[in-house]
Amino acid sequence: MKKGFGFIFAFLLISFFSVAVHAENLQDDAIYHVAVDRFYNGTTANDGENQNGNLEHFLGGDLQGVSQKLDYIKGMGFTVVSLSPIFQNEANGYHGRWVKDFKKVDEHFGTMQDLKMLIKEAHKRDLKVMIDFVFETGPNHPWLSDPAKKNWFIKESTMFDTSQPDVQTFLLDVAKWWIKEADIDGFRLINAEQAQPDFWKTFCQEVKTMKENFFIVADIGDADPNTYQQTGFDAVMNESFALRTQQAFSKKDASLSQLPNFTSAKVPVVSFIDDEDIVRLTRKAADNKEYPPTRLRLALLYLYATPTIPFVNYGTEIALNGGKGAENDLMMDFRTSTELVEYITSLAEIRKLLSPIRESEFRVLYDKNGMLVYTLTNDHQTAVVAINNTSKTQKAMIGFQDLPENQELRGFLKGGSIPSEEEGYPIILERETAEIFKLDEKRGASMPFIAMIISIPILFIIFLYAANKRGKRKQPS
Repeated sequence: MKKGFGFIFAFLLISFFSVAVHAENLQDDAIYHVAVDRFYNGTTANDGENQNGNLEHFLGGDLQGVSQKLDYIKGMGFTVVSLSPIFQNEANGYHGRWVKDFKKVDEHFGTMQDLKMLIKEAHKRDLKVMIDFVFETGPNHPWLSDPAKKNWFIKESTMFDTSQPDVQTFLLDVAKWWIKEADIDGFRLINAEQAQPDFWKTFCQEVKTMKENFFIVADIGDADPNTYQQTGFDAVMNESFALRTQQAFSKKDASLSQLPNFTSAKVPVVSFIDDEDIVRLTRKAADNKEYPPTRLRLALLYLYATPTIPFVNYGTEIALNGGKGAENDLMMDFRTSTELVEYITSLAEIRKLLSPIRESEFRVLYDKNGMLVYTLTNDHQTAVVAINNTSKTQKAMIGFQDLPENQELRGFLKGGSIPSEEEGYPIILERETAEIFKLDEKRGASMPFIAMIISIPILFIIFLYAANKRGKRKQPS
């Protein structure tokens, strides 16, 4: 990994690429999602009753804990901190989705002052803060039995019926209140597919008047992203990417043909491997008797090396295990291996360096027996991504009909280069590995560099000769 970092910074130092310093839109961002109750316990003062680790109850994570780990999050290259719902919840609503009061911070997470301090500290680090916006109540909310609000809810549900004018007014008021009070930077709309796109269009128009560059991401379940093209969402996320990616990478020798190819999306897409609603890749890999970190490395590379916005759920970087329901929400462990943390950091740096990864034309060049090679191309650069998902070393020859002659592929993770040969570019990968290349002009050895290399031993010999002569002069006669 250190070798990979050295290679990246060598690229930076010799200015092979132009790097955007400031993100201009979500396509340039990377999102780290925190389940507030399960991330880090910054203070025991708000822990409440000790439940002895019962996963169905609050376990102690809070907003102060997130504040204390902002450097950790930024260090991995993330630009957005995504918080699970923080509205006041009913008893045992550690996940934040059983809302009791839409204008209060749940006491187990802290106070409004804690939230403001978190956002202030995040902004000092050029991090944006997005919070999950929930439009449903807890199962015991008094409004569910209030005759005056009987039309506020979808029948036999705790979900608001957003076709009702009173509900629309209420939700807009709540959304604007949080922006005004806490200076948050964005919302992730949970279960956005439950509301009509027309409402979200109005929602986006009004909410975005509250703050410049405010962004809205919609979690749409398994719905078609293109349905929401005209809503004003800055991006959408659905579970299709995660499910297909997990299926491909949860075991070796699986075909990669099932992976999404991003040729049909007409709206920016936020993609993820793990989230709170699906079994984690670590569990699926372990069930297949695979080594989870190896499987995660391939999946993470695909996540970062596609023209989407990466969204990493807390714990993925430590191969946190997780099943269904509360079993998916284990406490974060900051004392475990940093192997994947370093890997994600490296991928984030590569993603910044190679502009085609963030927004480009995606084209598959080779897809055979678990080996995949594709290009990401924009007006300035071409990136080539190769993934070997098999148990054997694989070779893919990429011909000149796909890549131009007389150039070379420069690797980022392992370094080195692949010059064009008579038939094309031979990409060889060991089992269960991947690489990201930049297509570049062939570069011969630098003459100043060669001169320096040659001169070092010569200068060293001259130095030894001079030192020897001085030593002889000093000897007594």
